[in-house]
Amino acid sequence: TELSTVHILAAARAQDELALAVMAEATEWLYKVLICCTSMFNPALIVIGGGLGHAAPDFFIDGLKEQIFKRTVPMSHQGLKILESQVNNSAIGAACLVWQGIR
Repeated sequence: TELSTVHILAAARAQDELALAVMAEATEWLYKVLICCTSMFNPALIVIGGGLGHAAPDFFIDGLKEQIFKRTVPMSHQGLKILESQVNNSAIGAACLVWQGIR
């Protein structure tokens, strides 16, 4: 059987050290991107979605909040909320790209 995200998440939830390290690294890359976005755009809301975002918000959201609040100036994250998306359909992202292209 090939290793998949499902296997990594199951192992991380079982406290497997390697799987936890993989999830920590994924969170690290995501917070680095979000720190740049937060610093430039000062958003009020960041929505975490997609397959992995929906499968493991418990691994991402608290860590993202902690790192963004720790690594950005207070003005750029004041009032910032980080939430899991309520939309589970991956076609939404494609629809947004089409809508953006039409505009």
